[in-house]
Amino acid sequence: MLISLGQILAYTLVQTIGISIFTLSLYRLKKIRQVYRLKAFFYLAMVNFAGALTFGTAPWLATSKPVAAGIFILGIPFMLGSHLWLFLKSR
Repeated sequence: MLISLGQILAYTLVQTIGISIFTLSLYRLKKIRQVYRLKAFFYLAMVNFAGALTFGTAPWLATSKPVAAGIFILGIPFMLGSHLWLFLKSR
């Protein structure tokens, strides 16, 4: 059970980092005013714990692993694109 809690928190952390990449990019582009990482972490933790309690830990982790990876993988090109946009805009 402790391993399951650790896995859920690890996936929540990866999802939070992925969301933070998107929000930091939007912040740098001046589309949003503040970045709420702690609120995002607690929200994603509640969603992941609720999903694990509703569907079971193994099915939920099998479903949330690709989501966590997808958020993270899509966030990196988005951040690079926003920095490229800012670079080209400043020239």
